Amino acid sequence: MVEVPSEPRAGIEGGGREVVRHLRRSGKGEVVVSIPRVWIRSNGLEQGGSLRVHDAGPGRLLLEDVRASGKGWEAALHVGGSEPLEHLFRCLVAAYLTGTTDLVLTFPSGLSKEATRTVREFARRSGRMEVVSEGSSAISLRDISGDGPSDPVAVVVRMARGVLELQSRARECLTQAPTTEDDSYWEGQDDEIDRLEWRLHRTLAAQFLREPAETILPNGASSALHLLATSRALERIGDHAVRIGRASASLPRTGSHPPRLPSVVEFYGQVLELLERAIPLISRPDAQASNEIADTAGSLHASHMALLQNLLSRKAPSQIPPLTAAWIAQVLDSIDRSAAYVADIAELCLDRAALEWVHVPGGRGTDVPRPSALQRSPPFATSGRAQKGGHLGSQGIP
Repeated sequence: MVEVPSEPRAGIEGGGREVVRHLRRSGKGEVVVSIPRVWIRSNGLEQGGSLRVHDAGPGRLLLEDVRASGKGWEAALHVGGSEPLEHLFRCLVAAYLTGTTDLVLTFPSGLSKEATRTVREFARRSGRMEVVSEGSSAISLRDISGDGPSDPVAVVVRMARGVLELQSRARECLTQAPTTEDDSYWEGQDDEIDRLEWRLHRTLAAQFLREPAETILPNGASSALHLLATSRALERIGDHAVRIGRASASLPRTGSHPPRLPSVVEFYGQVLELLERAIPLISRPDAQASNEIADTAGSLHASHMALLQNLLSRKAPSQIPPLTAAWIAQVLDSIDRSAAYVADIAELCLDRAALEWVHVPGGRGTDVPRPSALQRSPPFATSGRAQKGGHLGSQGIP
């Protein structure tokens, strides 16, 4: 990787690690800069080759040979004969999330049919890895997608849109007769959400191992951590949509049917509206809007128990079939927890917005505020995380 400095720096022309090159005029308002011959030769480049350009922040521009970023990352995993299949699957996911492109699994005691199914199930769910060889005691996977690095923010936004669509479908299950959708439908939708979360984690991990964090996201690692936490909250919201959909589909099999509950449908709609309002904040964090969403989520949580008690007390307990009462409680619980995760997303967007108005290092070792700080001062509304007795923090809540 070559760094093109914005100011002249000491170096040996035509050799060494640092050189100075002058900018020359090109067409369409652009300028060109020559690249040291010794670097071109040592990297085997020639005219017509390609370099990837990274904006590394004020005064820094990074150039990378596109072939270097395409090199695979190999990993080997030895699996014991008594290893539970759940552990094997988790290890596969862990290797995948670190950016591994070639993975070799060896089974000293032999590759069983169950282990093979687990490996192939992982490959299917990843959407990128494929089994390329299989023997009596070893199996190999490779990333055959050929995709370039993904925009982390775009991946999270896409994930959020998918989660909103899935939640909307789950809400429809409360307003219409049971459909033919079975567990495979909800499982497939859940897999797609997981796949996007894995893709984000994999993209960030793989890119951070190869290049500075600042070349990937503004504010580097801080933004990456917020996006990872946002994706986890979205994954949990998707899980609760699947939980509602499956419960609504399975209730008729027991001889009961989901009751018509307009108040629950309305409550659900308010939560989905809140999620829809939060999605634009992922790409354009806004402190004021984040605080408003967190406040609304707190109000929705406060009404959750009152709504549950009102529904279950309309009739004598003996008049409500136990399975129906359990279904009502489960649906409301998932809607409430979804609202809590939306509050988490809003607070994470608030944290990212704070990166725009907190102090950043200045040019002479002092802290100076960004110009935008004069336009967007931090709001002082109380967010959900400040409510001592609240339930909004979803840490530890599945």
